[in-house]
Amino acid sequence: MRRIGVMPDIKECKELLSRYRNKLEINGIFTHLAAADGTSDEDKAFTKRQAESFVSLLDGLGGYTLSAHCLNSAGVLYHKDEVDSRLRSLSRVGIALYGLSPRCDGLVTSPLSPALGWKTVIAALRAVNRGESIGYGRSYVAERDMLIATLPVGYADGYPRELSSRGMTLTRGHRASVVGRVCMNQMMIDVSGVPGVKLWDEVTLIGKDGNEKISVDTLAELSGKISYDILTGISEHIPRIYK
Repeated sequence: MRRIGVMPDIKECKELLSRYRNKLEINGIFTHLAAADGTSDEDKAFTKRQAESFVSLLDGLGGYTLSAHCLNSAGVLYHKDEVDSRLRSLSRVGIALYGLSPRCDGLVTSPLSPALGWKTVIAALRAVNRGESIGYGRSYVAERDMLIATLPVGYADGYPRELSSRGMTLTRGHRASVVGRVCMNQMMIDVSGVPGVKLWDEVTLIGKDGNEKISVDTLAELSGKISYDILTGISEHIPRIYK
């Protein structure tokens, strides 16, 4: 990764261990698989070489009893049977805890179920006539008479502004598209085709409603981001409910 830590140099690692062994209780060593989520032959070969290099380092250290690990989410899903057993003492899964694939192409070789949903409510409803504009910059002009719902969530809360007039939400089991620009703390959706829609109805930004679903990967693709961006972008002030 060339990010933190040291290179797999036996002499350098021995010097570090010797320097700090009387000050720190050192019981573990790890590396991070840089290309484990890649699908190309080159990425797979790089991951294999990286794991083999780590094993060579462990062999060279000798005399140190260290717990060694290298498996991130992609490593667990795609490479756990390929790396040396000594590198599997621990696993550091991240995005897999959310039930999401670390691969942006959505390919998953292990059964994962999304663990996160994001919901809000309809805070306002109003009729918009054909030809009237919606939101900042008049970026969306109604091509027909519409029923527009305002949601109390926006890009300051983590809903990407790039989903302006592109995003999709769910309410009462029906899809409702984002219209106009996503504002700082508000956004508008078209609920014209949602039977019985009313004020304070629940709206799903991520998750399932009836037979429909909106995935993190879908929002990421529509906004030109990756799923990690969507997840880490949800603001801390959004309440979390754990079930």
